[in-house]
Amino acid sequence: TAVPALGTVRRASIYVERTNSADTGIAVAAPLGPSTLSLQLRNADGTVATSASLDLAAGEQSGRFLNELFPAYSFPPAFRGSITMLASAPVVAVTLRTAINETGEFLMTTVPVADLAEPTPSTFYLTHFADGGGYTTDAILMNTQSVPITGSLEWRSTTGALLGTAARYTIPAYGTQVLSSGTGGGELLSGYVVGRADAGQSSPALRSIIQLRQNGRLIGMTGIYPSAPARRSQTFVDFTRGHDSGVAVLNDGSNPAVIRLTVYNNQGTALPASSTITLAPRTQTATFVSQLFPSLPRGFRGTLEISADSPIHAIALRSTSTADRFLLAALPVESLEVLRNDAVLYFPQIVDGAGFSSEIFVMNLGSTIANPRLSLLSPLGQPTKMTFLLSR
Repeated sequence: TAVPALGTVRRASIYVERTNSADTGIAVAAPLGPSTLSLQLRNADGTVATSASLDLAAGEQSGRFLNELFPAYSFPPAFRGSITMLASAPVVAVTLRTAINETGEFLMTTVPVADLAEPTPSTFYLTHFADGGGYTTDAILMNTQSVPITGSLEWRSTTGALLGTAARYTIPAYGTQVLSSGTGGGELLSGYVVGRADAGQSSPALRSIIQLRQNGRLIGMTGIYPSAPARRSQTFVDFTRGHDSGVAVLNDGSNPAVIRLTVYNNQGTALPASSTITLAPRTQTATFVSQLFPSLPRGFRGTLEISADSPIHAIALRSTSTADRFLLAALPVESLEVLRNDAVLYFPQIVDGAGFSSEIFVMNLGSTIANPRLSLLSPLGQPTKMTFLLSR
């Protein structure tokens, strides 16, 4: 799974799920000073199931599962809902959704929290979904408002054709609704999702999880990051140790979009080959970078720049192939038009040992030399040491 570098939040909504085979963990840190977190666990209908608080000292980090955050609450056999988090001082947080599959294997993926300070547009998108061939996609809609909201969700093919009929949603105040792409049977179908809030209504926070089953066994899942439209963006690509990198791009505009894809090596030098895609209005395409650039050597690591003559949506996926499984992890796509103004970004969770390892990828999005500093802190906020192997 991939954990993005994040800025801080004060108010957030977090999708949670707990069943016999699935659970939700939350990693949160208080990098700027002490913070008290007020946590309201809400049922899918928005009602408060229970409440708790969490005190973090300056620099402290905590990673806990739902039953550890709410130890006095008796969870039902299958729980879906959300946590409304209010922090007295800025914190950084990420959600980890875990699962134990049919053969006892442990799987996990991150699901981005919804920052309640960010506006939600009346029309909103999932840049990629997959259904069939064992794949299913869950669209997760969280109402962050104190009144009910209504609207529709459209599953569309890569050509923009509406698949079936638009699904209506009605979500109670602070409620959660999950809409699935299908059963995963039949041939693989992919495309994108369009959400439309009814006139005068607020939009829900939209997240998604893609899952893959083979022979009745869950073998992989990944949460997909929301994407904002941009003309220029960049993401990490990796062709080492059975990895590949995929990209999905969506043109939600009314005119064709000409998209140029350029690969850079780790020294920031553009490779001679480039690829150009023309997307018709309201269409989408998804492909692996190795298919666009078949001459890239195994062992290559670098970046992919996505440039278009009009704003487009883009997401990135990193795949891992082994003898018996195909794993996907969503990676952030960073805008080159509006650079982050955060002087400091945070990884709220890194792990090493007991079979786990962490890789940290750093990209310079600017036009001048950057000298980033990486500080590793223990859960108590104290400087700590960890050995990293530098890949160039």
